[in-house]
Amino acid sequence: MWMKHGRGENRGIWMTFVKKEGAACLFKTEAYTFHLANLVKSGQLLGQQVRENGHGVNLIDFCTGTGCIPLGFFSSLQHSVKNMTVRGVDISPVALRLAQENIARNVELQTLIKPTRNKRLDITTANVFSDSDMQQLAVTRWDILVSNPPYISEDVWHHGRGQLGYSVRKYEPRLALVPANNLPCPSGCNAADVFYARLLDISELLKPTAVLLEIGDEDQALRVLQLYFAHPIAQSSRVEVWRDWPDLEGTEDPEFIVVEESKGEKHQVPVKGDGRIRSVLICRLDEV
Repeated sequence: MWMKHGRGENRGIWMTFVKKEGAACLFKTEAYTFHLANLVKSGQLLGQQVRENGHGVNLIDFCTGTGCIPLGFFSSLQHSVKNMTVRGVDISPVALRLAQENIARNVELQTLIKPTRNKRLDITTANVFSDSDMQQLAVTRWDILVSNPPYISEDVWHHGRGQLGYSVRKYEPRLALVPANNLPCPSGCNAADVFYARLLDISELLKPTAVLLEIGDEDQALRVLQLYFAHPIAQSSRVEVWRDWPDLEGTEDPEFIVVEESKGEKHQVPVKGDGRIRSVLICRLDEV
């Protein structure tokens, strides 16, 4: 699939042939996106009726950037379901323009079908931290909520710390990687995790069947899981962690990570796949 990644006006790239630091991000985002789509196609996530009846599947991707997740999900399901709405949401006009260009280019190359009324692929403007914007989105039924939000700390952005290459800091927009300092941060929440706290609230509002959140590393996964278990959404859902390649078997024995809440209660969270810890999947209990 062809993707312009935003590192210059004429640097369109094939998603599977990206170079340097951007490659790891795209490969791993691609891996969990297609695994998610495969769970839908197999009926494991939303049930067998998705492929047959008019219900279809609706996915919303917050902080969509250049549209990697919605394009990947749409392309994977475009010939498998009768009805589908896939929407990418971002606050950056530049990112939204690039996402629209990526859709148009892939339609031109025939790697994507042209979106129709029954199979929609939309890129729209919305602010994750705007209650009114989120209320407008709540009018639609969303089956899946996905997000690869800004999650890099100020310290890592300025100093790298072995986690962020120089070329990323030089070429990638800070807005897409580092949460702004003026965002509302709940008490006890790490500043780098502020988007996750907000996305849990949005998930409670939109009530999707599944929520998939990309995270930076294992330490952040533990912090996000602590936010999850302290949130009301934990009472009606289950959670698991995916590694870079969630469809691969990492070990023969079941793997878990232990999450300890502030009040001392401990939870065992299953870990699936191979590679480094990459994302957190939340599924509603009444749908699984």
